[in-house]
Amino acid sequence: MRPQHRVPLHSGAGPRHLAFDPGGAVVYVVNEADSTVTACAYDPDSGRLEPGATVRTVPPDTLVDNYPSAVLVSPDGRFHDSVGVLSTQPSLRLLATYPCGGAFPRDMALGDGGRLLYVANERAELVTGLRVGPVDGSLVPAGWALRMPRPTCVLPN
Repeated sequence: MRPQHRVPLHSGAGPRHLAFDPGGAVVYVVNEADSTVTACAYDPDSGRLEPGATVRTVPPDTLVDNYPSAVLVSPDGRFHDSVGVLSTQPSLRLLATYPCGGAFPRDMALGDGGRLLYVANERAELVTGLRVGPVDGSLVPAGWALRMPRPTCVLPN
């Protein structure tokens, strides 16, 4: 296997993870170093990505260190979850940020058809469940957590 295409992102981005839009025409890249997400147009025939809009994953007045490690796309393609919930319609933008029920979230996975978000909180040693609002992508605690040593990955069910 060899690379098909290299994509330079903005200086200081620190790309960490990516996810495809359900339609396959857009790739969202989470940038750990500067707490942003970049939407890239994707050409499946050539494998080329063309960077587009970049938005922050936290509000501009956030004073704590933030290191987003994953990006997910909801099954309907409208909401993208990192440290915050982002919308893609009509354009990429941060809607809100929500507590994840633990400390240092390292990974997440959608389950139950996109209605439940599992979050691996490495330093809290918990995997927490959050219910996903179907209209606005809001997150509320599901009322349970699984204790486990330093979880760093969650697989969808």
